[in-house]
Amino acid sequence: MMTVTNLRLLLTYALRLEPIILLFTLFAYWYSSPSRDSWLWILYLLLIVFMARFLLYQRFWTSSNYDELVFGFIALCGINLFAAPYPTRGLLMLHRPLLGIALIIFCIEFARSRLDHKRLLQATILGGLILGIVALTATEWSEGKSLPIEWLLRSIPQITTYPGVEGLFNPNEIAGAMTWLITPLIGLFFYFRLQQRAWAILALAGGTIMLFALLLGQSLSAFIGVLVGFGILFSPRRFWHYAVGMAISLILLIQILIMLDPNAATRIASQVSGRENLISLEHRALLWQSALAMLSDHGLTGVGMNLYRDFYVRGDYPVPGFDWWTAVHAHNEILQIGADLGFPGIFLFIAIYAMAGYLLYYTWRNGDSQAQAIAVALSSGIVAHLIYGLTDAIPLWDRFAFIYWWMLGLVGAQAYLVYAERVKYSTSDERANAYMADSTSPNNLSET
Repeated sequence: MMTVTNLRLLLTYALRLEPIILLFTLFAYWYSSPSRDSWLWILYLLLIVFMARFLLYQRFWTSSNYDELVFGFIALCGINLFAAPYPTRGLLMLHRPLLGIALIIFCIEFARSRLDHKRLLQATILGGLILGIVALTATEWSEGKSLPIEWLLRSIPQITTYPGVEGLFNPNEIAGAMTWLITPLIGLFFYFRLQQRAWAILALAGGTIMLFALLLGQSLSAFIGVLVGFGILFSPRRFWHYAVGMAISLILLIQILIMLDPNAATRIASQVSGRENLISLEHRALLWQSALAMLSDHGLTGVGMNLYRDFYVRGDYPVPGFDWWTAVHAHNEILQIGADLGFPGIFLFIAIYAMAGYLLYYTWRNGDSQAQAIAVALSSGIVAHLIYGLTDAIPLWDRFAFIYWWMLGLVGAQAYLVYAERVKYSTSDERANAYMADSTSPNNLSET
């Protein structure tokens, strides 16, 4: 007969399965359909973890300020399955966002249970290092932009056998993934250099390799984003919020211009970049106009999740100069989510970013110097990717979208630690009520 002690031990072991399940799910969901379709069930193993946590601590997960927004997003996606004007791919489309939410939950719960997040930061470093190596060795460089450095590109070995890659990456796609991580890894180099030098070296190596791969890929929007990210990273600490505020204001102005007059936006971009003779900027305007037409006709629902490239959608919303299978997304993240889910999707997408911004500001205002360093590093990567997202996109249904959710999780975990330190919070149930009574908490820790 199982004793209470044995039951608690069993439940504790069940909680340790969470990172293992997430790792296997990330690997399975990295593959495209139909390869991943038979492995969707792996994510549901997390129900065991949630139940074990409830039996041990009377909570399924640590509730946070993200909850209403991310679960509202999933609810909107569920409604979209039935309300979208074009046939969708069904429940399959919910799984990558659900995995993303599970990553946020894991990061914040990890911080709560250990009152530390160094393991999460170390996992980020390893992920960035792997991404840099993959980008350097598995990118299709022949995209019409590599002639000046073709001799260098020919000297780099190419690997086409990475699991789930099925060939080589588009340089713009993998550049978007790297914008999230390049400047944060450089920031983590400074964070770890005085305490764990091995991790500092790995962070510097990962950031440098990714930056080199980014330069070889020549994605202009990603490069500008990373430059701005470095500006934020190395700005004087007391001016950090001004630097971020100026960058966000400029991003909003450009985004508004893109939505009001795509052609004017590309003319200005061509003049600023000095790339007037490249047709890629003109093509951006055509892709944006197509997304705007979808948003105009289907403002409440969009055309359906990840259906911008759909054959039937493309027939109703053609993009001159593109075949239906080559116009894969809107090349603007706001227009992409709008084409997918309409104005409600845009609202929730922006609100999630705004909440991350609030948590970063909370950390910067209330944390110690180390917490502030993490806030600056994470914000630099998020802003860098937002700039990339003005002229390109990694849709939330894309294989690289998990990095977006992981970054949100890191932000939430750091904000949790700052607040826990501020009120000298313990994870014991005896002090939970005192913690939850403080209405200024950036993470509402009511038991879910």
